[in-house]
Amino acid sequence: MASLSSQSMPSIVDFRPQHLALLSWSLAILCVRDHPLINAISSESMRKITEFGLPDTTGTGISTDCSHCQDLALTAWAFAALGIHDWPLMAALAAQPIPKMHEFGPQNLSNTSWALANLQFIDMPLLDSLASQSITMI
Repeated sequence: MASLSSQSMPSIVDFRPQHLALLSWSLAILCVRDHPLINAISSESMRKITEFGLPDTTGTGISTDCSHCQDLALTAWAFAALGIHDWPLMAALAAQPIPKMHEFGPQNLSNTSWALANLQFIDMPLLDSLASQSITMI
């Protein structure tokens, strides 16, 4: 894992939101709490927060249904799974999906809801939006 961290850190500024989300997801799946790398992911995510939830226009990203919503949900999920209480990042992520909530599928809705509950991060506008979108899918 030290190799992953040392390889990722210098180039993390070039990561798009999808890459940041997948890297954080990978760390969570492997239960790796590499604090320097997690801090770098958080910092870069904050810097690019307005790009989260936007379709990948480079032509190199995943092109499945609402894959661009996944970067928001996965990042929140990964930080929650690792037990990282990064309130500035969570607040920034929470502000992004509300206008895009109509594009969230069941997986993105459940991942985001679980992350908020796990971290006990209460953002009523986001919770209301998650609930409204979830009801339309029942």
